[in-house]
Amino acid sequence: MQQLDTKDHRKSIQPLVSIVVPTRNAASNIADCLASIQASSYHPFEIIVVDGLSCDGTAEIARDMGVRVIEGKAGGRASDCNLGIVEARGEIIVLTDDDCVVDEHWLERIVECFSDPRVGISGGPDLTYLPGTTNVGLAAGYIHYFYRSLASETGTDAVIGCNSAYRKKALAEVGGFDEGYPGAEDTSLHRRIMDMGYTMRPHRQAIVYHKRRADFRTLVKRYWTYGWHMGLAHRRNPRAFKERIKHIYALLGGLLALLLLVAASVIFPAVAWSFLGLAVIYLIFQGWLYRKIARETGFRSPFLLFLISSTVCMLFFGLAFTREQVLPGRKKR
Repeated sequence: MQQLDTKDHRKSIQPLVSIVVPTRNAASNIADCLASIQASSYHPFEIIVVDGLSCDGTAEIARDMGVRVIEGKAGGRASDCNLGIVEARGEIIVLTDDDCVVDEHWLERIVECFSDPRVGISGGPDLTYLPGTTNVGLAAGYIHYFYRSLASETGTDAVIGCNSAYRKKALAEVGGFDEGYPGAEDTSLHRRIMDMGYTMRPHRQAIVYHKRRADFRTLVKRYWTYGWHMGLAHRRNPRAFKERIKHIYALLGGLLALLLLVAASVIFPAVAWSFLGLAVIYLIFQGWLYRKIARETGFRSPFLLFLISSTVCMLFFGLAFTREQVLPGRKKR
């Protein structure tokens, strides 16, 4: 009797993976994203693009590339992801964003993690996409890498939305994304899945490359939005953010201490000399952080731009987070 080749048999029993890409007006990015997924070393998979009523030809580009496109509601990322999840046929559902380019081995490394039936969530890092990236984009990559590293390896915020994967059974059990969140909806989802007894297992080599914000104003505005989203999500579900919240409060505590020092220096001018010492300490810390991230990621940006961008972005992040705690429910978009 003819024996089935072991390698071919292993391929034949691989689970179907459904990749859901929510998008809106991404004509300049969607082709790169889809082409990188189609070049994946893993099979079988299907791609579902959920188009949030684009008016720039995004859906047509996706269809021309042979990808299934369904119409979204333009109601936000959470609602479009839920539409894709409902339509997905795979037992593993992977999400990425339209401005990402994925590694060739991305899917196979994610699937490895789901070989353990206890795993309900996986994913990996999102590094900066270097071709054509501006200096501001490179600085944004540094900031984002540090921002993400505040989450622990197993915390609910350790897997980011643009590189996240779920067991479909787990998604069905919790009812998918909560569509009441304007952002940080993935962290809330992770908490609910883990409360069902599933575990999270990120894979460091399951990499997507993200095209970063290209101008300083947009970058800072984005971190204000991040702060608002995090503040809103934390207020609704503090348990979901227990691993990262200590870092946010440390940032806010540092800002408060700085304000108190400024006030004290008005009354006691001699205290103003302490600013020089604080500035030196801060520069040393930022220099260490810059070198550390450069070693781990391999990308470079001018240090001065990184210093200014990271300081301003984290300041706005902290202020937006605090505002949501103190004045909840205010519109910030």
